[in-house]
Amino acid sequence: MKERRMHHAATVINNKLYVAGGRFLNAHDVIEDSDCFECYDPKTDVWTSKGSLPYKLFDHGSLSLIRVFNRPNPP
Repeated sequence: MKERRMHHAATVINNKLYVAGGRFLNAHDVIEDSDCFECYDPKTDVWTSKGSLPYKLFDHGSLSLIRVFNRPNPP
């Protein structure tokens, strides 16, 4: 991550790790909330910013939904 964070949410989609929000210590050792949204690609070992969240969040959850079905002829 570009900044160390705690109390963030993370999920894996297509072998990439997405991390949202959390809290961090600023230069004055004061805890601040974060609106960062970042992606880590383990193949390239690179963190990429994916923009900012609309709100600063911490202690929240995240999940990945995967639709699995076995239809021979989908519409």
